[in-house]
Amino acid sequence: MELVPRIVLLTTSLARGGAETQVVHLAVELRALGWSVAVVSMLPPTAFTGELAGAGVETFSLGMSPSVADLRGLFRLCAFLYRFRPQILHSHMFHANMLARAARLFCPVPVVVSSIHSVAETGRDSHRIGPRDWLYAATDPLADMVVAVSRAAAERHAGAHAVRRAKLRVIPNGVDTAIFRPDPRRESERRRLNVGSAFVWLAAGRLMWKKDYPTLLRAFAAQRGAVLLIAGQGPQEAELQALARELAVDARFLGPVDDMPALMNAADALVLSSVVEGLPIALIEAACSGLPAVATDAGGVREAVLDGQTGFICPPRDPAALAEAMSRLAALSPEACARMGLAARAHAVACFDLKRVAATWDRAYRELLDPAWGHAFRVAAGLWPGVPARSAPAQKPAAGPKAWPHMDVTSRFVLDFARRFAAGRERAAILDFGCGAGGLVAAGRAEGLDICGVDIFYGGSGARAQAEASPLWGPAIQPIIDGHIPFPDASFQLVVNNQVMEHAEDLDAVLAEIHRVLVPGGTLLSIFPSRDVWREGHIGISFAHWFRKGSRWRFLYTWALRSLGFGYWKEEAASRRQWATDKLAWIDAYTHYRPRRELFRSFGRYFDNELREPEYIRFRLRDRKWRAPLARLLDLPFAPAAASAVFRKLAFLVILSRKARP
Repeated sequence: MELVPRIVLLTTSLARGGAETQVVHLAVELRALGWSVAVVSMLPPTAFTGELAGAGVETFSLGMSPSVADLRGLFRLCAFLYRFRPQILHSHMFHANMLARAARLFCPVPVVVSSIHSVAETGRDSHRIGPRDWLYAATDPLADMVVAVSRAAAERHAGAHAVRRAKLRVIPNGVDTAIFRPDPRRESERRRLNVGSAFVWLAAGRLMWKKDYPTLLRAFAAQRGAVLLIAGQGPQEAELQALARELAVDARFLGPVDDMPALMNAADALVLSSVVEGLPIALIEAACSGLPAVATDAGGVREAVLDGQTGFICPPRDPAALAEAMSRLAALSPEACARMGLAARAHAVACFDLKRVAATWDRAYRELLDPAWGHAFRVAAGLWPGVPARSAPAQKPAAGPKAWPHMDVTSRFVLDFARRFAAGRERAAILDFGCGAGGLVAAGRAEGLDICGVDIFYGGSGARAQAEASPLWGPAIQPIIDGHIPFPDASFQLVVNNQVMEHAEDLDAVLAEIHRVLVPGGTLLSIFPSRDVWREGHIGISFAHWFRKGSRWRFLYTWALRSLGFGYWKEEAASRRQWATDKLAWIDAYTHYRPRRELFRSFGRYFDNELREPEYIRFRLRDRKWRAPLARLLDLPFAPAAASAVFRKLAFLVILSRKARP
């Protein structure tokens, strides 16, 4: 019997707001996809409870108070988690993210996901974000994945070292494009609002400093004969109303609006004046409704507005620049404005459709559960006995030893990484650099990945003959000739290599060629040993690579250990002496071990890099049922650093690199 996947969405509050609305929409969509869903609010809910109950989503309040650190909230959350037994705890916004990570220390939740909804998750001025970045970094090992709603938010947090890039993903906000759409009832709504034939600007969002409404009102003062509708409420409402009276502008404060789709259709364009954003939902809703927009360049605005195609973007905190952009859009002919609106809707439907975003989340969750889907999922279900399992549709099997029994655990890790990388991306062309006989390419294609392979097929290897006998030879596997990868520039989003870089005689030339075929922002995953690793992994004689090449002492050392039974491929030589001679000649010819400092210097010339051994160690522990519980030890403070230091000596480095964008 299959288990119904269970998820808890933890949010700071359930009130009318952009992030909270996204939590509610995600809960409802996941319920429709077959998940058992609960939404937990730190503060007492003030909205959405009826909508969630109608969709079959359980809600629970921790009864906490704003700006008060209350340990009872943590205890209540842990008690709820023990009762609900989720496989995933997904938190949204800073305080909920911190609470979820703390709860993991006390509750056996297999997967914790943190969502970042803004480039600056703070209710105060942006210069106060430093302490929060530090807390994010300090608790980062307690989250399995961190998701930002925009590339801008992801880059800001990664650049501040608040989040490790390897566990960071971008999944945008979603909007129901069937609800927010052009509506022929536009004229009746305009009559209700009594706006006549005036050009109507709409601004929507909480009345607070991040939205910078004073700049908007000053810019709107230059728009003659226009009407500004402001939907929302917040702490600056009285101050803004006074400023509107002082400027003598026709700005109408509507307060909370229940029927936003109708209001969107009554407007001619949307205007946003924010100084801090994540991915503004109002912009996406307006685009779905067929409205062009003028917006300030904050957060992920450029991901929602295509400058010059679906609207205009101007600098923040600049009333004159905002006024000029608003005048420019208002001066367009009705036909040009309509074309811009149609382009806006097309972009929004393609990128931000709610069902598509929810499907991306569904895939991301299942990818996180995949390494332990047959184990940790069921372990979690058994942690709270007495609650019967419920039936659910069959799930996709994990890429574990049962799925690919011929592959070693490191190859399965690379395949798993490639699968997670490709999930949710429209295009994810992958290159296996040093593919050998093509085992990973074949497995990846069986998983539906767009993956190719290349190899230099150095002497002494029978991999080329095996590759040429494969139907993948030619269309999917090609040889590297004279150091040139036979693909055009910027062909791949991801390049992987497993135990390859130690064979590169000219490492800089190899990295330059990989850099060439990667798209800007592309990713390189490299797994290989440095010179200071203890075990020489190709012949199985520890420290053999530490001796000077050709050294007699090295030969005697290797011969002695082979005589004691150590070493690989023992059947390939008639005598132990011949084995030592042949294997040392092989590693002399085909391996080039380098110190870590030299490796980092070479990689640093072409990429932004970080070491990712804890991710591999966690995967390797979870790869076998009997040792999977040990993976939780990596959640302890300092455990990832200590485990990585030992692992680099015993095995290899795991380097995640990214090609900088222009």
